[in-house]
Formats: sequence, structure tokens, C-alpha cells
Amino acid sequence: MTEPDFLRATRDSYNAVAADYAGHFRAELAAKPLDRAQITGFAGLVKASGLPGPVADVGCGTGRVTGYLAELGLPVLGIDLSAA
Repeated sequence: MTEPDFLRATRDSYNAVAADYAGHFRAELAAKPLDRAQITGFAGLVKASGLPGPVADVGCGTGRVTGYLAELGLPVLGIDLSAA
């Protein structure tokens, strides 16, 4: 299967700024109590449902939300166009 040019260009752009992006947003979630509360509420609903995981964080970027969900005890995986 051939990958469309726009996907390759987007991935290359993300890869080019990945290290700077990760450094800039590393502690972003720690400074956002409402975001953490919403994610914690989501995790509680998933746990209460009794359905098996994993939960997918699609477009996970640096994985900061993925990591937070894992800290909350959810089986989680991150998916992003850019591996960087």
C-alpha cells in the first residue's frame, strides 16, 4: 500500500519539532487541574463500566495523557502519526 504524500509530509513536520514540542509541553498537564479532573473522571467511568481495555489515546503526541491514564490504572496505548 502506498502512503499518501500528505501523510509523509505531516509526519516529517511532526518529527522535525518533536523534541522541542516535548520539552515545551512536558509539564503542561500538571498545570491544568480541570484537564486532570476530566481525564480522572473518564478513567473512573471506564473502570466502572467493567469493560476490558485497553483505552486508546489517538493522536497522543508526547504521550503525557497516555501516561496519566496509565498512572490512573487503565490499560492504555498511544497512537500517533509521528513516532518521535
